[in-house]
Amino acid sequence: MLLNASTFEENYLLAEIYKEFYDMKGRSVQIQWIPSHKGIDGNEKVDQEAVNKTRERQTFFNGITMSDAIILSNNEVWDSWTKKYKKLSDDKGKWHFQILEKPCRRIWNKNMTLNSEEVKIISRIRTGHCLTKDRKAKWKWEDDELCEWCETTEDLHHILYDCPRYNQSRVEYPSLEYMKPLETILSEKCEEEMKQIVKFLKENKIHI
Repeated sequence: MLLNASTFEENYLLAEIYKEFYDMKGRSVQIQWIPSHKGIDGNEKVDQEAVNKTRERQTFFNGITMSDAIILSNNEVWDSWTKKYKKLSDDKGKWHFQILEKPCRRIWNKNMTLNSEEVKIISRIRTGHCLTKDRKAKWKWEDDELCEWCETTEDLHHILYDCPRYNQSRVEYPSLEYMKPLETILSEKCEEEMKQIVKFLKENKIHI
């Protein structure tokens, strides 16, 4: 570990120790045990000086290492982001907060077998950025938010669970047929059911 150059950059104490150790190469060091310091003038003086120093003001500052500073700063940044995430959930992030109450350090699809298209579609659903008529109407891309088939608000929930236009197709997908809540599928990371949602959308040529 001491020979790792990157370690020296993070921890100056290790660099100092290694330097002292390296400078001792080629030297003969003898260690001798002294049963008692009593009666040896030099040791008596050293002991007294040590006692005197304990009565003086502490002036030595032992700073933290770079590696410790990185850990502390990372924790502080993460704590700050966690608080901000919860605050944002009161307004714009309500839907995402239902899926994820605390931010994660890893990407949501870590260790999943979803392909790139599935990740893209599920990411849109997770963030609430779907191209459904209710959202298009807010952006003035549509005249209204009503489903053309049944004249009720066309949001993602309506498409996946309610619209009679897709009743026949929906029976092929248990998670939709039995109306397992979308937020539960996403929060529990039910991979197979996520795949069902994507397949259902593609089969019915629904672009979100």
